[in-house]
Amino acid sequence: MKTLQTFLDIGCISCSEVPPRQYYYVNKALNWSEAQQYCREKYTDLATFDSMDDLKRLKPKFSYSWAWIGLHDDPAAWKTSMGNESNSWRWSATGETSRTGFQSWDSNCPDYYKGEEACVTMGGGGLWNDVNCNTSYPFLCFYVTDQNKKNYVLINQAMSWSSAQQYCRTNYKDLAMIENQDEHTEALNAKSSTYKVWIGLYREPWTWSDGSTSSFRNWYPSGSDNYGGNQHCAAEDSDHAWSDEICSGKKVFICHQVSKMKTTLRLKFITNADLTDPKVKAQILEQYAYTFLCFAVTDQNNKSYIFINQPMSWSSAQQYCRDNHKDLAMIENREENMEALNAKPSSSIVWIGLYREPWTWSDGSTSSFTNWYPSGIDNYGGHQPCGTENTDHEWGDERCSIERVFVCHQVSKRKTTLRMKFIIDADLTDPKVKAQILEKLQLLLSSGGWTGIQLQWTIEPKK
Repeated sequence: MKTLQTFLDIGCISCSEVPPRQYYYVNKALNWSEAQQYCREKYTDLATFDSMDDLKRLKPKFSYSWAWIGLHDDPAAWKTSMGNESNSWRWSATGETSRTGFQSWDSNCPDYYKGEEACVTMGGGGLWNDVNCNTSYPFLCFYVTDQNKKNYVLINQAMSWSSAQQYCRTNYKDLAMIENQDEHTEALNAKSSTYKVWIGLYREPWTWSDGSTSSFRNWYPSGSDNYGGNQHCAAEDSDHAWSDEICSGKKVFICHQVSKMKTTLRLKFITNADLTDPKVKAQILEQYAYTFLCFAVTDQNNKSYIFINQPMSWSSAQQYCRDNHKDLAMIENREENMEALNAKPSSSIVWIGLYREPWTWSDGSTSSFTNWYPSGIDNYGGHQPCGTENTDHEWGDERCSIERVFVCHQVSKRKTTLRMKFIIDADLTDPKVKAQILEKLQLLLSSGGWTGIQLQWTIEPKK
């Protein structure tokens, strides 16, 4: 082994020493989707804002009335289907989008009327309506039986949606979750036929074009009102106050560019590899971050893949996908592999959701303890899948075919005598009766978590 010291220049995204985004006005009138495409081609994306500090870095005034920003509320994710996006309908009990796609909307619902309706009631005939979450209604809670069946309970006390949610979580499981027609009938039977009641369906309107989870908003005093029911894209005025607008309107727009800076890291490697080799350096750099593919599931139970053009570690990419979609890409057949391939740029290496937990113990133990030598495990030559330890009890990986001394372990056993008294008509000297009793005792111990126990018994002579 050789110890080599090297300096690697790494592009650091959104480093704290510089503003995370630079903003650019584009004096070209396009609709929202065209503006989004332009920004993604020329910069990073349509503008995202995390705080008032971001807005303060914009020019204080500009010469036009309204400009597109990256905030939108795509109706395809909530109006025409239950959806699987971050602004789609979710059940309170899971915080996740619908697994079955079951829905029972009233006519012309959901409509996000006046930009205020993000919670759901069940009305007469079991039809659903989206309603302002601050309105007070009675509500349905639910709990799950031992047979994994949902039972619904009417609480005839008017509360806001969030207060009803808290009540149900404190006293039952959650606000009613309804995933199929049978459950819908059960819920309908649980409430009075004339009551409108809260159920557990809700959504978080408005998402950022770049997938950011920023909850910052700076709506104009009249806010987002969804006037006419078709204002699903956001624009800002010359005072940087926001309004919802029809997405097909032509407006100038604001892009952002993710700032990058060059940082030098001093790294010390103990390795036989030649760190001056460009290929070796590239492999090391690849350990840090990749762009990645998320996936969502459609109402037809098909996977759709989303390319995220932001390098992250695998675990950070996994968290991002779980927060904003379903998870890192899951690919189970050739057709899905083609869909995933088409979703990413042809030259990109991207994370997908496949992983493993290396190293297992011979006896099947689940212990996660390790004590690797400082140079650790390197699988040198690609075939060192067995563990050894040195005289200081530090571990290394080695070829399994090498002959070495070894360490065994013995699980300590002890014999315990229990005195049991049976009041029974059966003949305890009968081997079949004894076997049946031992079998039942063995099952009883196993159900209590006792394993690896061998039972024997003898009958004490009467005194």
